[in-house]
Amino acid sequence: MRVFISSTVRNLASYREILRLALEESGHTFLGMEHFAAQPSPPLDVCLAELDTADVYIGVIGDNYGSSPPGEERSYTEFEYHHARAHGTDCLVFIMRDDALIGLDTHDHDQHRRELLSQFRETLMQNHTVDRFSSPHEVAWEVLAALRRLEMRRSEAVPDGANT
Repeated sequence: MRVFISSTVRNLASYREILRLALEESGHTFLGMEHFAAQPSPPLDVCLAELDTADVYIGVIGDNYGSSPPGEERSYTEFEYHHARAHGTDCLVFIMRDDALIGLDTHDHDQHRRELLSQFRETLMQNHTVDRFSSPHEVAWEVLAALRRLEMRRSEAVPDGANT
């Protein structure tokens, strides 16, 4: 499966790397900003175009709302989520436990951005059954298990004889 990983990078870089390794070792294709080459298009256009090639969106939400495109309030991560939903891409969401520690000084200090993160988390929890995680290895296992369940549901939805 082509798996788009959507998260902040500054505070979740090690999580993303462990996810990349786990996905690739499991036969999936990791799609993420780490692989975007220099392009003439704005970053938001590039990431949404890459998301359009994905079989599934994985949202890994930590304690930082993330950066926003110039002139926008919504973060790249939230843009990616809403784009995936609007295009019917399956979304699997993983939210960091409140008591997880990922390092000093990683959360947003700006109160407004903290509120935006809180609202985004609420939206995700209303729209999806989410998994919670505390460590990079835990979220990697949860993602792989969720992908396997998704693959099984998809294969069960195919009528008998349709694969022949």
